[in-house]
Amino acid sequence: MRGARKSGFTMVELLLSLGLFSLLLVGLLQLLDTSTDLWRRVEKRRESTEVSSALTARLERDLSTLEAGPEGDFLADWAMVDLDGNGEAGLPLARLRFVRRASAREVERLRAARAGDDLTEAASVDLDDPDAEPDWARLDRGLVEVAWVLAPTDDKTFQGQLMRAERSLGDEERISLFDSRLFNASGRPVPGLFEELKSGVLWMDMALATPMTVTDLPADGKARWGVGDAPTDGGASWDAWLRGRPNLELTSLNRTPSAMPHETKLPLLPRRVRVAFEVQSDKDQLRRTTLVSEIDHSSVSFLVVDGRRLPDVDGFFLIDEEWFKVKAVAGGRVTVQRGQRGTPAVAHKMGAKLWYGWRTEIELPIGMAREDWSL
Repeated sequence: MRGARKSGFTMVELLLSLGLFSLLLVGLLQLLDTSTDLWRRVEKRRESTEVSSALTARLERDLSTLEAGPEGDFLADWAMVDLDGNGEAGLPLARLRFVRRASAREVERLRAARAGDDLTEAASVDLDDPDAEPDWARLDRGLVEVAWVLAPTDDKTFQGQLMRAERSLGDEERISLFDSRLFNASGRPVPGLFEELKSGVLWMDMALATPMTVTDLPADGKARWGVGDAPTDGGASWDAWLRGRPNLELTSLNRTPSAMPHETKLPLLPRRVRVAFEVQSDKDQLRRTTLVSEIDHSSVSFLVVDGRRLPDVDGFFLIDEEWFKVKAVAGGRVTVQRGQRGTPAVAHKMGAKLWYGWRTEIELPIGMAREDWSL
């Protein structure tokens, strides 16, 4: 009697099964990796947006109380800093300074800070007291200078610090926030005046509209007003008293709008203000990708260690003192536009880090902008 045939898989069938299983496992792992990476990017954007939203909300409160009277002022300009110590300043940083009207509670806080008293004790100060210190007459009216400054850190890698300062117009013992001596040669403000709002702010930019700037959206809603040289454009810098304070020799970003009015009896305030921040999280600073090899000033396509740690197409990233714009990413190869945001295209060493942050912006009309400007 012939023996019963044994059931089972042949070696070929087992190999084929293992191969198919391996392909399926690789596909699942790739899908999981992609999903994890997408979740990570969304989480980073959410965290950075929350931080940026808090910054823009505070800036909005400041700008909503601009002083349009004869003691008002508004100065938006750019400084150039030298991070690598080569003697050539190549990175522009924004600075925004203005005069605003503080609330009664804010006035009390400033008086307490100036006197070194506890706020609870200063809260009982009578702001209408005729015997108030003469130097604080302007503060009693609530007129204060405010500065928002993006400053470099002390090391050679830019981990920008967004800083804010406030000074009473009547405080003769503290340097004015409009004084040219407010910043040292490295672009950092003099110590003791500013508080740090947030570190890891890689970029702050400004767009300021004149009465001639076309800010209305067309029917398709795609166009938006921006910075340019045409009379209908806005500017990246502003001088409320037309004193030539933004130093055009430093950077072209300090060019004030071509359609600036010529009224000088009162400060000229912009019609609209748009300010943007690009913020990276603390975790991002430790996980940034790097250059695989050295690149020269003309390279527009190069390799990075991890192409997933790059901004989206049309986003910007920073290497040393140069800003790049992403045009395409394929694996670890990135194609870019060089020398963006007023920076020069220069060579970069192997291992240099690529920094970028998530963008949040605020745009608001200035309610005190005068309607009788002389155009």
